[in-house]
This record gives sequence, structure tokens and C-alpha cells, in this order.
Amino acid sequence: MSNNCNTNLAALPLRRSARLIRSKITLASKLTQQFRDFQRQLRNGKLLTFNSTKEVWEDWMPPVAVAISGAMTAANPGLYHQIPGYIPPRCAHVLDPSLCEQDYTMVVTIHHHKGFPHYILKAPHKGCEFKMKLTFKEEKLHDFDDDLYTQDSDDIDLIASSECSYSAPSTPTSLSSSVSSFSSPSSDSSSSQSRPQPRPLTGPRKLTSFFNEQDAKARASPDYALISTWKSAYQARCFQDFPVLHPASSSDTPKILFPYDPTKVPNLCATIDSHLQYFDTAIGRLIRALNGNYGITELSFNKLLSFSYKCSGCLCEFSPDGYISHLGYHGLDELTPCCLNMTSCPPVTKQFVITETRLPKVVADFSPALNIPAGRPFLAWNSRLGVPADVWALISTGVVTCSGCGLVRTFAGDNEHYASGLCG
Repeated sequence: MSNNCNTNLAALPLRRSARLIRSKITLASKLTQQFRDFQRQLRNGKLLTFNSTKEVWEDWMPPVAVAISGAMTAANPGLYHQIPGYIPPRCAHVLDPSLCEQDYTMVVTIHHHKGFPHYILKAPHKGCEFKMKLTFKEEKLHDFDDDLYTQDSDDIDLIASSECSYSAPSTPTSLSSSVSSFSSPSSDSSSSQSRPQPRPLTGPRKLTSFFNEQDAKARASPDYALISTWKSAYQARCFQDFPVLHPASSSDTPKILFPYDPTKVPNLCATIDSHLQYFDTAIGRLIRALNGNYGITELSFNKLLSFSYKCSGCLCEFSPDGYISHLGYHGLDELTPCCLNMTSCPPVTKQFVITETRLPKVVADFSPALNIPAGRPFLAWNSRLGVPADVWALISTGVVTCSGCGLVRTFAGDNEHYASGLCG
């Protein structure tokens, strides 16, 4: 009896090992088959996610940002994870019981080649070969499509209303309701077929203000006394020596930045997140580096300031791309630029011309500092929204130069840099 028991106990680990080997072989066979099917469907131009219940690939749709006017654009892949309700695709390794959800959930990685970003969706676990390339083109609203340009302007307001499966009001009623975001549904949802499809932000644009009259007038009425005070103090290096004197250095949100604070109602946060077409431009990368651990040189910072342009219509400040994208056009030749951030859509007295300017190549991650009230205005400045002149004066003077590395950062970026210990 004793010998038989010992024999059974000794054989037990071997049996478990054999079962484990068989299960791994079965899993490997399934993954090989799923990878072939994955590649076949990718060649058909599909984006996919794996349904673990049915063990099949299903169509996956990337998030779509929808403005209150009905304008839609594919969201910037680098910001998918910040979109409320975003459900990322999964790879077939969800079948592997040794992996957790975080392992087989695909994330966006960004690779730069010849100055252009390339976006890849891939699960983070080691050895995953299920990869999907994402196409994202910066959509410049002033580049008209000839075919769309000949259509009736009443039928097009950045996107044909007949393409939408939802109803949107014709004009924004408040800053907080200016944009709604559509993210991808779950893999088991049947609603994906009825979702509005993104179309390029091209074509004739109606002369309709993006802001209501009250908000537009408030944005066009900056506090010039504060602007003068902040600029004078910055030039005297007061904020460099005594950062606590600057409103942006406080953990409490100053009233001027309430529109950029998600805890205040109404606010522009969701609107800003849906207007990040220029997030990966040279200026966009400088903004990210300025607001994070990377930092930028004083020369680059001064260049960044020199690129700001004030619109004569709404009196707000914009980056070059932001300025161009906030314009509409009218007249017989459709070439007279008008400001679409004022209800009267006034003609602008001077059209900004973008010149070829060499900027340093900066690779910077998305810093948490861009999600605070003093950081979001930089993103708004680099978009069609722009920022009021006093807000621009506040954020453009709220910087310090590190005595160790000599690089310029915002207060929050400098705190992040100091915490890293590199120049401590």
C-alpha cells in the first residue's frame, strides 16, 4: 500500500506537467490560427478587436470627436486613453490564462520617422505580434477639397448633416456643452454600425460663431492692467526669483483660469480635448516639453512666444495653425477671412501667413502638467479655440529656467523635473 501511494504521488506532478504542455500546445495552435485571420482582415483595411467569448475578430472603431456644430474628426491616437468611455481593442492573447487584462489590452505607441509621428496599437506583453497601424493626418481646416467646395454651403458645416445618426443643436449654448465625444463601443455591441463616421474637416465653412455672444464678448475683453503687470514682472525676472508671486504657481485655480479647470462649471476642458489636431506638430511637441520634465531652451521658448498671433476679430492669441483653423471665408471669391470665434464673424484685418521656420526636434511625452488649469490653455492656444490675451499673458510668463540644466519649464513642469532628481 505504501509503495502504491508513493508511486501515485510521484506521478501526479508529471500528469499536471503533461496537461500543462498539452494546453500550451493547444493555445499556440489557436494563436497561430488567429494571427493568420488577423493579418487577412487587416489587409482588408479593418481595425480589429478580439472577442474572447466567441473567439473571433470583430471590427473595432477608433474614437471620434464630434463638435456641437456637427463637425467630426478622428481623435489624436496619442490621446485615446483620455477620452471618456474609451474601450481599447484586445489582442488574441486574451485566451492565455496566465495574462491579465492589462497585458492583452492594446495601447498606442508613437514612433517618429523623418519628423513624422507613426501610431501603432499593440498589447504591452512580451512578444505580442498583433499590431495595427493607425492613420492620423493633421486636418488643416483651410485646405479645401475641390469637390466639396462646389456643394451648397447649407449642406456642409464641416460634415454633412445627413451623415449623422444623432441630433445636435445648431449653436453652442455654453462652453461646457460645446463638444461631445464618441468613443468606440465594446466588442459585443451592435451599435457600431449606427455610429457617425468621421470625415475630414474640409470644405466650405458656414460663418457661424463657435462661441455664444456672452462667452465671445468675455473672451474679447481681457484685463490689460493684469497683462501689463505680468509682462513687466516677467521682464524684471521677478517670477524667476520669486515664483510664488505668479498666479499659476499656486495650487488654487485663479479665477482667470476657471474655464480650464474641470471642477468649475462651465469649462472648456472637453472642448479642448476634442481640438488637438496639432498636438504632434513641432509647436505641439515644444508645448509638451515646456510643460514637463524635458524642458526647452530659452531660444526655443522665445521662438514659441514669437509665433503667437492676435486675431483682430476676437482679440485672442493663437499659434499659427490655431489661427488659420479658426477662420471662415466669404465673398464672391470665398477668400475673405473672417473670425469664427465672434458671433458677428467679423473680417480680420490681416491674414496670418505661416512661414517656414526651423524648430528643434523635440520628443516629449504627454505630461500630467497639461491636464491642470495652467497647462490646458497651451493646448487651446494651439487650436482653433485660442486663448484670451490675458490668459496668454499669464501662461507665457508662468515659467522658470532651471539653474542646473538651463532649460525653461512651466512651474508644474519644473516641479516634475525637480522631483526626478536630475538637477536636484
